[in-house]
Amino acid sequence: RSSGINAEYGESYCVEVKANNEYHGFLIGKKGANVQKLKKEFGVNYAFPRPDDKDQETITIMGKQDAVEKAAADLRTAIKELENTAEEEISIDAKFFKKITSRSTIEPMTRELGGVKIVPRPSSNTVKISGPKACVAECKEKLEAMMEELTAQVEIMVEIPRQFHRDIIGTGGANVRKLTSENGVQVTFPPQRQ
Repeated sequence: RSSGINAEYGESYCVEVKANNEYHGFLIGKKGANVQKLKKEFGVNYAFPRPDDKDQETITIMGKQDAVEKAAADLRTAIKELENTAEEEISIDAKFFKKITSRSTIEPMTRELGGVKIVPRPSSNTVKISGPKACVAECKEKLEAMMEELTAQVEIMVEIPRQFHRDIIGTGGANVRKLTSENGVQVTFPPQRQ
């Protein structure tokens, strides 16, 4: 989406690069960090549109021609990366929020879908997903599938006299482990009395 218009101004050289104004904040960086880094690296100046400018997409790079062209190429690469990113926010049922946003769920998913960032927002029971478009879409699908699976689960309470709990649990929990692994269920017992 970026295009360059070149103009020679005496010893100074300018290139204009088009970028959706939504990306400007990312390109500039926190407290101008990205622009300062590029100014230092390439020895050029950047001019982003002011709020009252009619054209809100044109970024002007000024300096020596070879440095400006390198800086413009770098800026275009950054813009392409931004065009390939996505951000989604999905609502999570409050009763599943802790399970779905636990470290044991999120960390493997972020490793598997490299580059995706998952940020739980407990105050609103939402999760913000950002990163490459394909990864964000896949992550959203996985989280929604987890919610469907959790919603489909049924809880059945069975009263068993306490004196039989040890026999049912088995030595070192062997009977319960077998029951849970063979049937894909969770079994919990009330805590033992002291």
